[in-house]
Amino acid sequence: MSSYWMGEYRESLECREKLLDGGKLPDAHREHVTADRGFARSRLRPTASTTTRSLVDVRPARSGGGAALTASRSGDTR
Repeated sequence: MSSYWMGEYRESLECREKLLDGGKLPDAHREHVTADRGFARSRLRPTASTTTRSLVDVRPARSGGGAALTASRSGDTR
């Protein structure tokens, strides 16, 4: 369904669940729809990168070795 490719993962998941629970889906399509449901679920699960923000950025120092620590706001692209 196009909802997945449009980024509408919740809608995609709900549609697949309706297909699987509706009792009318031919067995030949069940495996494919089940896999697609898993893809939609995985997009809805929070990941470490989306649930935590780093306030400190560690980068190699420009000269003399060591590392430089900089604090930045989320989304700051300096």
